[in-house]
Amino acid sequence: MKLLVVAVLIAVAVVLLAPKRTAHTSIALPPDDTATFRVTLGLGDKAATDWSGTLDVSNHSYADVEGYRFLRNDRMGGSWEGAQWRFAIRSEPTVPRTYQTQLLPTDPPSSPKGLVVRVRGAAGRLRLETAQGGFAFGATEVPFGGPKEFLDGRARVERIPESVLLSQRSRQDDYPSVAVGPDGTIWTAWMSYHDQRDGILLARMRDKEWRGPVELPETSGDVWMPQVAVDAKGLVWVVWSQKADGNFDLYARPFHNDRWGAVLRLTDNPLPDINPHLVRAASGTLYVVWQGWRGRHSNILLKAYRDGEWQPEVRVTETQANDWFPQAAPCPGGRLWVVWDSYRGGNYDVFARSVGVRGDRSEEQTVAHSPLYEGDASAACAADGSLWVAYNTSGPNWGKDQGYLIRQRPVGIPMGVARDVRVRVYRDGRWLEPRAKPEEAFPKNERVFHFIPRMAADTAGRVWLGLRHRMQKPPTAGADTHPGAYFENYVTCFDGAKWRDAIPLPHSWDRMSARYSLAPSSSGELWAAWSTDHREFRSPNEPVWNGVYAARIPAACEPFGEPQLQPVSEPAPEVRPGHKDESGDVAALRAYRASVNGRQLQILRGDMHRHTELSVDVGAPDGSVLDFFRYMLDAAAMDFSGPTDHQGGGSYDYWWWLTQKLDDLFHVPGAYVPLFGYERSLAYPFGHKNVFHTYRGVRVVPFFYKYEVRPWVKDAPGNDREGVEGRSVVENETGLLYEQLRKSKGIAMAHTPATYMGTDWHTWDQQVEPAVEIYQGARTVYEEPEGPGVARKGVDDPHMRTQGYESAGFVWNALKKGYRLGFQASSDHTSTHISYSLVYVENPSREGIIDAIRKRHLYGATDNILLDVRMGRAFMGDEIAAAAVPPLEAKVHGTAPVAKAVVVRDSQYVYTATPNQQDATIRFQDRDAGRGTHYYYVRIEQADGQLAWSSPIWINVQ
Repeated sequence: MKLLVVAVLIAVAVVLLAPKRTAHTSIALPPDDTATFRVTLGLGDKAATDWSGTLDVSNHSYADVEGYRFLRNDRMGGSWEGAQWRFAIRSEPTVPRTYQTQLLPTDPPSSPKGLVVRVRGAAGRLRLETAQGGFAFGATEVPFGGPKEFLDGRARVERIPESVLLSQRSRQDDYPSVAVGPDGTIWTAWMSYHDQRDGILLARMRDKEWRGPVELPETSGDVWMPQVAVDAKGLVWVVWSQKADGNFDLYARPFHNDRWGAVLRLTDNPLPDINPHLVRAASGTLYVVWQGWRGRHSNILLKAYRDGEWQPEVRVTETQANDWFPQAAPCPGGRLWVVWDSYRGGNYDVFARSVGVRGDRSEEQTVAHSPLYEGDASAACAADGSLWVAYNTSGPNWGKDQGYLIRQRPVGIPMGVARDVRVRVYRDGRWLEPRAKPEEAFPKNERVFHFIPRMAADTAGRVWLGLRHRMQKPPTAGADTHPGAYFENYVTCFDGAKWRDAIPLPHSWDRMSARYSLAPSSSGELWAAWSTDHREFRSPNEPVWNGVYAARIPAACEPFGEPQLQPVSEPAPEVRPGHKDESGDVAALRAYRASVNGRQLQILRGDMHRHTELSVDVGAPDGSVLDFFRYMLDAAAMDFSGPTDHQGGGSYDYWWWLTQKLDDLFHVPGAYVPLFGYERSLAYPFGHKNVFHTYRGVRVVPFFYKYEVRPWVKDAPGNDREGVEGRSVVENETGLLYEQLRKSKGIAMAHTPATYMGTDWHTWDQQVEPAVEIYQGARTVYEEPEGPGVARKGVDDPHMRTQGYESAGFVWNALKKGYRLGFQASSDHTSTHISYSLVYVENPSREGIIDAIRKRHLYGATDNILLDVRMGRAFMGDEIAAAAVPPLEAKVHGTAPVAKAVVVRDSQYVYTATPNQQDATIRFQDRDAGRGTHYYYVRIEQADGQLAWSSPIWINVQ
């Protein structure tokens, strides 16, 4: 279908016919003499310390005070004349750490706390008296970006902006965009979820008053990352990605005089067009850049809106690799710079290219190219025409080999661990960097874990940098046991020599994948819009509800003249060698075809158990829910997978909706197929099970609690907190789960079956539970107690204590009961790149994958090992009747020499071959089996320790 290119005159004509949408709220900005301060107490404390005290706000009109990083036992009270509080910096013994929680930062067991104080009036002073001493300060003595320290550095006071909540609690608001119009009006658009449907809301600020929001009508109800900008004629444009007819495309719609114009479809490619970024040039021309698939890989594309029309699409990149998350920066002279990151070199690097008014492209510029992770780039053009680019860095081999069995020799790094922000400047035809590092804007103990940078520059010459700082609450014994992290937004300004002290944005605690938006005004102030899920410090991984805030940040520095820059030095970190020929191994698997009873089957590589930030038990080390898809598409090069967070994100309706939407957003037929899945987590003997469906909208199956405990279980969000590893469920809980999945046509698979998360195999349903996770990258192998990769006493004792091993859960015990289970291997928390579910499919679709799993046409492996096992006309996973046992034949293409191939019959080792070569054919004829049903499978053991397990074949000898 040809794209609709509609002139703005037509759009305005349609506006006159559109229904008028008026704002339903009006929110005034705080008075100009309002000031808010964050007071942090207990900095550097190593032991339990009492910080109880009082606050006096003499000569101020007192507004309010609230606790900062309070826990359950902390108290706040007071009146309009002052406040008092009671809390201590506690030093508690940490709970035993598993392999996953050992990847959390090694914070001290104590964490500072404090107050957020809001007052009116500039003349008065605030006086704090604490058990550790007192101090006072005046409102004018603590400017933005100029925190003050007291009590020998144990107390810090910082000024924070006045924010306005634009959301209503009845909705879940996310992914805001902010823009400043030529007349000074501030516009903010965001994604808003309610009752199984997304919408887009638009609000504006004029004359110190926010009005709105108004809803953009007639969307599909499945939208992503709306963007807002104002064109040369004053039309406000919203551009977004939305799903229609099974695919995400870009759409645009103008807003003028409180009326919406016509919807314009900007793309019509049958593959996803997502992650847009919309900007306005000084001329009034609008540019939208986005990430779009044009074949197996995503590239960066661009459209311009000028002279009343959206111009033809421009290809910014054409690489045979995935390019990600573009950002655009209009520059003096009419050219537009676009920055993005790409996996073309086998790791993420940052690139830039300028595009002229008529679509002509400059030579591509390499911004950052090293073995490190370098991504999430943002750019801004300064008043002198120089291009400023900020991006994230992390260690080399991001998302590569990581897991329990290789914990002493990991090749890669976990996806969600430490990141830094780097800034580079393109000036006079060469790349430079500021001598000052962005982390220097933070106190010395907070100069790590900075994510998602955003650059902004105003016409006066200021350069702003936003970033998200991860703070950690360590796991502690007692009432507040949840470990976890929250991500808080900050902005800093460059003064030519250094980055000024970072300014926290209030109410911005949120998950890792949240985004924010910055827009400088001509007056030198910065406008910001961001989301928050209002999480609390006592459970910092758990959301409460999603809302959008906006704030004005006054100029925190003066425009600089000649910035202090230096030549770029590329890092050269040590890179541990990984797989010898991973790309060749993956290509061999994808090219292989198995002819089975007249059908051609191909192998799809996948991971059926991987968590993200949306699981509250580990959270940040797993990486964001957006990092999940980067990993699957690039670092692991998977063909299928799906996030399997606990209860779809803690029984939090919005997180389950977001997960399912992202499964569709990144669905690239022919390249990558996400399944709709989650982990249902009950302790032994019920067991954790991963649940999958081929379609959206299936409700997460709740836990079936005993009647007497139901009144004590929290309602959503978070009703799985009692249920994770809980035992307060009815005896037939598993049967009730099966009943629900039979109705919804879903499947379930037990994981880590021989641990406290496992099962005693007390029940089973062949229709619903066709396979089991025989190996998990985050832990060990669960085949049989003496097999390779199994946890052993004397070697894995700490691990076995924390995992609570239960021998009844080994897979051989299920097979002895007559259960028909296929085998797969997956990762779970933190582990990456060492576990694979390999499925033989006839149709590489969601339906084809689930159908193949039901047939048990799959195998598990710790590497990209090709395995094809048959017995006569039976393929792995099949069950047949025969007069005698057919000969077994296994074809193997290893990633290293195959040291041993073992044939298992009925929980006995009946044959062993030692081919000692990479390609081998194993043949075995069993002449000892009598009548009845027998199962056979093959385990491959490579010389380098890598393993693979075929699903069994069942032979009914008659």
